[in-house]
Amino acid sequence: MPCGSLVGALFVGTALLISGGDAQANLHVQSHPDSILADAYASERALDYPRAESLYAVATSRLESGRVSTERLPEVYARLAGVQLRLCSFAAARSTYEWALLYAITQRGGEPLAVAGILNGLGRLEFLRGDLGRAERLYLRALRLAEAGGGPEHPRAAEVLRSLAELERAERRFNEGEEHARRALDIQVKNHEVTAEELALTYAALAFNMRGWGGYNAADQLFGTALAVATRAYGENHPVCAAIHNHIAGLAVNLIDGNKGQIHGDKALAIIERTLGPDHLEAGYIHANLGRAYIYLEQFDRAMAHYRRSEEILVRHLGIDHPDVAGTIGWIAHLYRFMKRPAEAMREAERMFAIAHSRFTRASLQLEDRSAYDFTMVLYYAMSGYAAAHFEHPNPGAAATRRLAEMVIAYQGIASDNTYFGNQFLRAQDDDSMRRLGAHLADVRAERAAVHYRDPMGMDATVRRMQDSLTRVEQDLLAELAERRLAAGDSAYWTVNLDSVCAAIPDGACFVNQFGYWYMLTNTKVYGEQSRFAAFILDRKGLRGFTHLANADSTHYQVNRLSTLLQQRSRQASWDAPSWQEFDSLSLAYTTQTWSPIERFVRPNEMVLLCPDLYASLLPAGMLRDSSGYLIEDHTFQYIPAARNLLRFRRESMVGSGLFALGNPDFDALPEERLAVLDNQEASPLTGEPVEYAVRNIRPFCERLDSLHLPPLPNTEREIQRSAQRWSEQRGGPARTLVQAAANEEQFKRLAHGNRVLHLATHGYFVEHDCRGPILSASGGYQFGPLLYSGLLLAGANLNGKGADEAGAEDGILTSQEVAATDLRGTNLVLLSACESATGEPANGQGLYGLARAFELAGARQVVSALWPVTDAASMELMDRIFSQPDRRIADILRDYARDQIEKDRQAGRPTDPFLWAPYVAYGDWRAR
Repeated sequence: MPCGSLVGALFVGTALLISGGDAQANLHVQSHPDSILADAYASERALDYPRAESLYAVATSRLESGRVSTERLPEVYARLAGVQLRLCSFAAARSTYEWALLYAITQRGGEPLAVAGILNGLGRLEFLRGDLGRAERLYLRALRLAEAGGGPEHPRAAEVLRSLAELERAERRFNEGEEHARRALDIQVKNHEVTAEELALTYAALAFNMRGWGGYNAADQLFGTALAVATRAYGENHPVCAAIHNHIAGLAVNLIDGNKGQIHGDKALAIIERTLGPDHLEAGYIHANLGRAYIYLEQFDRAMAHYRRSEEILVRHLGIDHPDVAGTIGWIAHLYRFMKRPAEAMREAERMFAIAHSRFTRASLQLEDRSAYDFTMVLYYAMSGYAAAHFEHPNPGAAATRRLAEMVIAYQGIASDNTYFGNQFLRAQDDDSMRRLGAHLADVRAERAAVHYRDPMGMDATVRRMQDSLTRVEQDLLAELAERRLAAGDSAYWTVNLDSVCAAIPDGACFVNQFGYWYMLTNTKVYGEQSRFAAFILDRKGLRGFTHLANADSTHYQVNRLSTLLQQRSRQASWDAPSWQEFDSLSLAYTTQTWSPIERFVRPNEMVLLCPDLYASLLPAGMLRDSSGYLIEDHTFQYIPAARNLLRFRRESMVGSGLFALGNPDFDALPEERLAVLDNQEASPLTGEPVEYAVRNIRPFCERLDSLHLPPLPNTEREIQRSAQRWSEQRGGPARTLVQAAANEEQFKRLAHGNRVLHLATHGYFVEHDCRGPILSASGGYQFGPLLYSGLLLAGANLNGKGADEAGAEDGILTSQEVAATDLRGTNLVLLSACESATGEPANGQGLYGLARAFELAGARQVVSALWPVTDAASMELMDRIFSQPDRRIADILRDYARDQIEKDRQAGRPTDPFLWAPYVAYGDWRAR
């Protein structure tokens, strides 16, 4: 598992220096607080923290007695809390920090620098306890106060910036962590009052973030600088030096240098045991790095002894459910695999998963989308460790196989559920304050996105500060929402297990769950990792089959190449011979790797509820072929984002009425033209109340979107008019069609809510990585919402927002993020007759972040969308079939359409062309019409 654990070994020199001895009972207490404090300071410098704690406690008592000025109480309480934090007395430290905060407000009028220091200490407390979301909110408040009270160059601001850098490293947000560490360092090197400890640990914070994105040489040099600073100030045997030796050991084991890792790990452990005792928390982190060093030295027994000792110490100080404990257990699982003991490896991986899943469930209510996704990676690594050992076991047994399936079911889609149920909770509350909270949250997220696009490369300090401020507000709102959900007893996580999922599978269908997992190679002399694929198959009776599929690297290449060939085909009338031969050959190879192992578990003509993972989501399964023909000829395919969605489909939900159809937007329409044709805002068919919406001009940063010049789409106008006619003939309900300037973003946000069916016929877009700026962190986690990079182009899109702000209009670019913020409860079906509307950003275990995901998060039950550019004729015919057959499943209609086209090609003696009949796929609840 990269980087070991979620928080592991994070700059404990300042926060966690614990004395090995007990406090002396017979303290010599001077009569005046100044003398007591002088003795306390000396005890801290001598690393006698129990004595320092007792002295500070006496000093606070004397100051509170009223015989001397109480002006120093906030400072003394903060020092006492810091010592308690070093002693890992977390409950005592929290109480003491709260007293410090109270006195800072009452005795010193809330002086910003004093309050900033206390909030920074509280943030460290939450950080050490593993509550990274709460820690970040406290840090951001502390930074605001430090900069307000002393300016952006004050040493207190530098302290908080270093704290943020440490946290961002733990969250694998290395770009942000490096930026904050550099800002802190710039302040500290110019200020002679900064302690050597602070300076050394800031160098280490910068090194750790550079190490995170692969800057190993620079990190090694920075760790060396940090060690030199600390050694000059404190000598070689100081705990700060031990902490830095441990960081150097961690870097060495990342580079598979077991010898160097052992040397620096042994130095660090010797210092800690000599000065602070063998049970010091830092010793737990050192033992973990020594464990990895001995893995690479192939001394597995010694490695296991260090890991077990690490687990023992971490549990003692942090509790069994701490992320670092889970990370250590994960490495124990890997070690058992290296020792060829897969049963023990599975046992330890299951322990890690249980800890991580429990913690995610408790923390998820107040996680923003990006943090929720990053958190799921811990679950992914735990599941991966179990999967690797399972497939290496000669006979894992039915119980172990079932447990692996349940881990996948519990993990996949959990981040989306977090967002979905948060949205639904907000929309379901008949409370003005909740409506205001939801509107405020949507506007802040939109403003964050808009600010990002002012400077997508992150070069402007003013823009960065605006982002920090908006992030703080967003997190405060999420925390308030979390408290309300908890108070209401709302939880997104009902029991999701194998039995409940199987019970939700309809008769005549099976559920095929593909999943990727991360595999660490067991050849320890050459560090390596692979992404691999596997699948299990379920029906109403239970687990039907389980199979390994392929190395994901090869299938990733095949998917990318097949997608590229389909894009090339979209720009020409037919296939050229070399491209068709390559496409056909790759399709056969991809089928052999990803479907043939599954096929023996799937019955003929059975509906397949398919849950693909990662890049498998970017190709329609029905397009694949084997020696006997295309898969669509034998099976009906319905795409399900995650197994847990099957349970969501069974929940009762409101059903809207009417058709909302939009097509042939005037891409050149001016803002005033778009606003002039707005329908009067009508009452929602569901609630009877007007639907409010916010103007959110979010412009995706991409020169290809900045220079849009889209021509009209007259055929889409005919398409939606025909759909409206069929709707009236078949259902007799209300139908609204919007075209030209009226086919705009304002109309969608005003009028889409409450309709049973949405039919949107226009251009879709998906911004590729080379056109985004730095939105992806080194870990693959998202620094900004991935739903910003796909969407629909509506009236006025060619102007790219020109004049929109002045007129109070939208910009004509409806991003997926904006779709997700729309209330589409009651919408049974969304038909996206738009190019590439089914594409998105693949994420481990969380599906595609794109338009289909956005409509799902908004509340729509089923979405039909296209994976590549579609022809007008094909789109019109398919939509006509859907509206002409209101009682049939969409997936069956898609299958019949494909089979008819295949048969026509065969009868005409021409090659069958999946480009024409395979682009559309159906996501979500197959019953929703």
